[in-house]
Amino acid sequence: MSMIEVEIISRETIKPSSPTPPHLRTYKLSLLDQFAPPNHAPITLFYPMLDNDNNDRVGVRVCVISQLLKKSLSQVLTRYYPLAGRIKDALTIDCNDDGVFYAEARVKCNLSDFLTQPHCPSIGQLLPREPIWSPNGPTSGFHVIMFQVNIFDCGGFAIGAFFSHLATDGTAMSNFFKSWAAIARGSFESVPCPSYIAPLLFLQNESVTQELTLMAMLSRFVRKGNCVTKRFTFDASALATLKAKASTSRVQAVSSLFWKCFMAASKAKTGAYKPSFMTQAVNMRKRALPPFPESCMGNFLWLAVAECKDETETELDRLVGHVKEAIAEVDAELVKELQGEEGFVNYCETVKGMSKTLGKEADCLAITSLVNFGLYEVDFGWGKPMWISPVGLEESRPVFLNIVILVETKSGDGIEAWAFLDEQVMDILQSDTELLSYATIDPSPLSRVLAKM
Repeated sequence: MSMIEVEIISRETIKPSSPTPPHLRTYKLSLLDQFAPPNHAPITLFYPMLDNDNNDRVGVRVCVISQLLKKSLSQVLTRYYPLAGRIKDALTIDCNDDGVFYAEARVKCNLSDFLTQPHCPSIGQLLPREPIWSPNGPTSGFHVIMFQVNIFDCGGFAIGAFFSHLATDGTAMSNFFKSWAAIARGSFESVPCPSYIAPLLFLQNESVTQELTLMAMLSRFVRKGNCVTKRFTFDASALATLKAKASTSRVQAVSSLFWKCFMAASKAKTGAYKPSFMTQAVNMRKRALPPFPESCMGNFLWLAVAECKDETETELDRLVGHVKEAIAEVDAELVKELQGEEGFVNYCETVKGMSKTLGKEADCLAITSLVNFGLYEVDFGWGKPMWISPVGLEESRPVFLNIVILVETKSGDGIEAWAFLDEQVMDILQSDTELLSYATIDPSPLSRVLAKM
């Protein structure tokens, strides 16, 4: 579907239902937060109309849900108080209870029509006003999170959001959504309190320069234009076959296959093989001894860097081995080294080594996984999402190039790989017979939802 008509009908800020205590007014970011890119990550959750809705009841339903969402959002912000503040600088969030940006919009089409063939730039229209992105650091005074609730003509909804990567990783974002939804369902007491131990574990340091950040390492992959977004969907049957061949988890199997096909496409484009690296974000909560609570807020991520220097190593089983080895290096010992007073020194040594590894003469593919995050369980009281999209910016805007985001399908047994690649590389990749033997390009999410009903 081409561009849609979206009309903003209201804009406001939702403040916490209870004021933040004065001693919590300043939230210090952790060392790992300083390492995170200073961008806002997009996510959009699509909800169908209720089975008993008709044209006469849609207006009533919209009003009721709108009030419920705003009231429960205000309540959940009392526990996630840093998210209701403003970014002050690269080290702190001002927890001033200014509130989160919240817009409501009307979409001039039915949700089923939109999902028949969703158009990436159109998905961007369902997100709140675009955050200001700066390669030089966070934008002072900007909202930490933002929401836009989109109401389709049929009564279906889409909740679009931006989460600042300085304050949240994928786990923290998912926890927020699940807590918000639980409160909307009337289960306030069952909502776990988020843990804010990250700044106490990973001590921030004012000496972290721009050259030592993840943003600096990936800066050469930030380009304007000539970027194409495609969604490669692996169903349950294809994943089972691929997992059996790769002898690993479904996420690592898809990641390794994509890396292999990406290298082949890059070689076809340039006419020569170049060394290649694949980075994968690893959640360190489970890798600490003892593990950190899943309720920990902030960034608990580290990059596993898999390396393929020689073209003879590009077979799938060899790449799977490289990926496993890289992820295994993100262990309890590394987590411990990054903590305390010595954390910054160890951090600098590790990041400098990673920067040297990711040399200018190599290709790099960055993969992030939202699989098993529970986003398809986010139920505000009118049902679970029918589709989830992690895309935001239009192809013509500055974007991270050579990125793949993995999201599980509605059924839970498939994976959607959202690829953001150079136009020429994508043209070659989407004709790769090995990749297409497992994946379907841009299928209708609606058909897959209906198939499970």
